[in-house]
Amino acid sequence: MQNAFVCKKEFKTKPCYLNTGRGKHCSYNCGNKTKKKYKVWNEGLEGVCKSNRGSFTSDTMKGSLNPSWKGDSVGYSALHNWVGRNLGKAKYKECVYCGSSTNVQWANINGEYKRDLSDWIPLCYLCHRKYDMRNIWGKARQRFPEGW
Repeated sequence: MQNAFVCKKEFKTKPCYLNTGRGKHCSYNCGNKTKKKYKVWNEGLEGVCKSNRGSFTSDTMKGSLNPSWKGDSVGYSALHNWVGRNLGKAKYKECVYCGSSTNVQWANINGEYKRDLSDWIPLCYLCHRKYDMRNIWGKARQRFPEGW
């Protein structure tokens, strides 16, 4: 039997707990009474304190001003993400050929995959496959041999 550190109640504990510094309290409430009461860092402040998120995405770090900018030597996924950010998500557009609004994707017109927004059109999956097979099939694999 062991006496609790704070309330002095007698309770059972395992000897291995005592050897490792545990087993001093009879309950959670008893243990919580020994914890230090720290002052909250924002006690008394009014309003909401926001973290410093977004400080590196200001206009001074966007696009070609960013030191990590790769220009036209960007990868496949990064290029499609850039097109989606600048032209909007393709899933909210309609296919320019069949007018479908389901499973719409951004398709590159000439197959050179440059950062030219006028070189992209929204196509549904089926029209996108047909378009690529007729016009630019294989150019993406030549441009991005590492895959996507």
